[in-house]
Amino acid sequence: MTRLFHLFLIAAVALSASTASAQDVDLTGVKCPVKGGPAKADVYVNYNYGVVYLCCKKCKAAFTADMAKRSKGEYVTKANHQLALTGQFTQRTCVSGGDEPLNDKITSDVGGVAVMFSSEDSKKQFDDAGGLDSKRELAFAYTPFRKHFKRVTSPFFKTGLKCFMMPKKSVRSKYTVCHNGGTVFLCCSKCYRRYIREPDTYAAQCNHQLMITGQFEQQKCPLSGGAADPAHQVEVAGVVVKLGDAATKAKVEAAADDKAKVAMLFSDERFVAAFAKKTKPASADDGK
Repeated sequence: MTRLFHLFLIAAVALSASTASAQDVDLTGVKCPVKGGPAKADVYVNYNYGVVYLCCKKCKAAFTADMAKRSKGEYVTKANHQLALTGQFTQRTCVSGGDEPLNDKITSDVGGVAVMFSSEDSKKQFDDAGGLDSKRELAFAYTPFRKHFKRVTSPFFKTGLKCFMMPKKSVRSKYTVCHNGGTVFLCCSKCYRRYIREPDTYAAQCNHQLMITGQFEQQKCPLSGGAADPAHQVEVAGVVVKLGDAATKAKVEAAADDKAKVAMLFSDERFVAAFAKKTKPASADDGK
């Protein structure tokens, strides 16, 4: 059955990353923008502050290479369409132009996305463009997508949270990357590009932030892999970590500073083994 999303009503979606499924969404009927096969939750790429799902590793490699072409990329339009279809972006203005408010009663189905218009005349202008490919180009190509759509705020966003790359700046809700099944927030497009270039460099900081924002919970001692004992806990830059025994606690406390402790406790290997993803909260923090 075709799924029509009235874009301004889409609920905020929690994203995910690296080794886990990237997002808690229904991918039924969602197609890979490269080959058109069924999109898979565990094959994805951070793109345009959202997540694009693909069908296989070859398509992931092809899409990643295509991203370097930016606005001239072959898969840009289909990727942006998928961002709307999966609820990561919402429409803010009429794709046919004009300043009048959108009317959710006046829509055109574009591959499962209900594109809204401000009037019947603007809808007719859009519909007269032709078939699916033409309509998708008008609404989801690089320039119109940037102009008429906006990022949906993750329910895990926290106002006032500082960016671990630029600690003097607060994160913003639209600058997100997916890491280990959670949404990581950054302060600007520059930090976003730094993560995209070197995700492994920032893995520990990302995992630490996933705990700060309440997306994960501890299951085991990250150092020993055994049971976590509340009697032997430490606080690391705002996160309480339960350790296995007094010796392990002493080892963490001997680290030079919080930066060293974060690196010790929140590496990808230790995070995946000792922490588990929680369900998303009921409501979002209205950040900018």
